[in-house]
Amino acid sequence: MTARNVLLIVTDQWRGDCMPWHEDNFLQLPNIRRLCERATVFANHYSTGSPCGPARASLMTGMYVMNHRATQNKTPMDASISNLGVELRNHGYFPASIGAHSWMPDPATTTAADYRYKTYGNNMPGWATIETIEDPDHIERYLSYLAMLGYHIPENGTDVWKPESSRLDAPSPIPSEHSDTTWATDSALRFLSGRNGKPWIFHLGYWKPHPPFIAPAEYQQRHSLETIPNPKRAASREEESEQHPFIAESLASTKMHDYVQNGTGLCSDASDDDVRHIKQHYYGLMEELDAQMGRVIARLEETGEIHNTLIVLTTDHGETMGDHYQFGKMNSFDGSYHIPLVILDPSKEADPGRGRVVEAFTESVDIVPTILDWLGISIPTQCDGQSVMPFCFGQTPSKWREEAHFEFDFHGLFSEKWSRKYGLTPHNSSFCAVRGHKFKYVHFGSLPPMLYDLEADPDETTNLAGKADYAAVELAYSQKLLSWRLNFANKRLSSYTGSPQGLTLKKL
Repeated sequence: MTARNVLLIVTDQWRGDCMPWHEDNFLQLPNIRRLCERATVFANHYSTGSPCGPARASLMTGMYVMNHRATQNKTPMDASISNLGVELRNHGYFPASIGAHSWMPDPATTTAADYRYKTYGNNMPGWATIETIEDPDHIERYLSYLAMLGYHIPENGTDVWKPESSRLDAPSPIPSEHSDTTWATDSALRFLSGRNGKPWIFHLGYWKPHPPFIAPAEYQQRHSLETIPNPKRAASREEESEQHPFIAESLASTKMHDYVQNGTGLCSDASDDDVRHIKQHYYGLMEELDAQMGRVIARLEETGEIHNTLIVLTTDHGETMGDHYQFGKMNSFDGSYHIPLVILDPSKEADPGRGRVVEAFTESVDIVPTILDWLGISIPTQCDGQSVMPFCFGQTPSKWREEAHFEFDFHGLFSEKWSRKYGLTPHNSSFCAVRGHKFKYVHFGSLPPMLYDLEADPDETTNLAGKADYAAVELAYSQKLLSWRLNFANKRLSSYTGSPQGLTLKKL
């Protein structure tokens, strides 16, 4: 049997509606489009958490945030939790990684002085690090590469992208040939060449289109402002704020400079024209990524490895991109959680699924079970997700989830004054959501809920929670969330039992 390879491509902060299969998409993504034509596309794929740390923890462990409990960036993960790299290594594979995992070690395994706690994040155990934007510190390795090329590296490393002009349409001073996207791709091609025909499992992580939203000149103005749609939001910031206190505080406090190098004021102050200028950068970063992914796929085609390589293309979470007067992913809106998923299985069994667009809900916790399933490796009991391979074979499983779910811990996001006003603590500052085809319900630990009729209000502008006409729907969806949490409570150990034969898995 020919050895199997896996290429897991994970971008950062890519919206699910910015893909070739979406009806409103106009981006120039020829390589992704060609991949989609040969692959299975999952149109309703959702991240189960945000921001990067929780999202990547779910993607790499197959566990919901409520179970792995790495609820925020820099939150440590329990050392007993496995991840895709560990599972692959334990079965004789060589899992290698470029990019970021946003992981922190369990305090029980080290000391509080461990330098890793002072960084943005670290790669998870089990993976051979080929290149990273995390260790020894945030983007330090990439900045070292730029320094070797003669670039001046400012004290604040991310200012290396800061343009001389204060205009929002000013491009990055770093050309595409030296961008972090090209740097990661060059590293990937060196790794693949070095394998020289030996099998590999490769996590190719890209940092873009994550902020700062600033694209190289050759990609920044590919789309005129007239062709870029306005953000989806209420008629005014005040009207948007009336939906919910969480939304109101976000609009009153989130700063533009967190997303745009020369941004000033609040994100909610951005005009429609401002948003379209920023979208020029965001879309440009995506089109640059498409070009660089094309180089990697072309390499697999040249070597023939495309015929024995599973390609999985996804991202960690989405991006609001001006919708609802917000940027980023620190909210409950679909833009932050609806993300791409494309899977190319080279086997003949997957021929019926080529070009298929699956409308069923899939989640980031399905990635680990899918990859392990394709490799014939048993799926750990910790996994909350399921393999999506049946969809790739043209099938539709009879018992599949009817909604998507996601969670967000917002402790520390807003001021202490606001938190005290609503009685918030580090342990009740969170929400979880259930998103169906018609309704979406968001339940907060200590704030009022949100409810949207997505058929009548697909842009999520009218919160129906508390309305008498929707009381029955609100109750039904709160019960759905409760059932979800009960059914998916951590089962890593409760799946086993002692028996005369020793430790055994429980049976139906």
